[in-house]
Amino acid sequence: MEAQASSTSALSENENSIECFTAPDDRIAEVSLEDFLLEEEAVSEVQKLLEMNIMMKEEIEKYSEQLESWLPLVKIYSACVKLMTRLQKFEEEMNRMIDKHQEKLQKLQYSQTKL
Repeated sequence: MEAQASSTSALSENENSIECFTAPDDRIAEVSLEDFLLEEEAVSEVQKLLEMNIMMKEEIEKYSEQLESWLPLVKIYSACVKLMTRLQKFEEEMNRMIDKHQEKLQKLQYSQTKL
């Protein structure tokens, strides 16, 4: 009686279907072998996908921790880039001022040579 109540399966006489003895009241469900194999394949695929999902999640967590450790360096780099940009603008402004003063100086020198 216990054997009938437990989940077991056996090939039927024509070997094209599987009899599943799963119901405690001795009901027998016939499933085609093809359907059974397709279901087994689907379960296997889902298990593989779950394993891949877990592995990907672990990889993401690992890289996330690495990125968090790099965050201070990224902030420093960003500050350096901003500083370099400001220095470049300052240098351009200084060059414009120098050019302007050189033009004024040349005008003064030219006007002094005429006198």
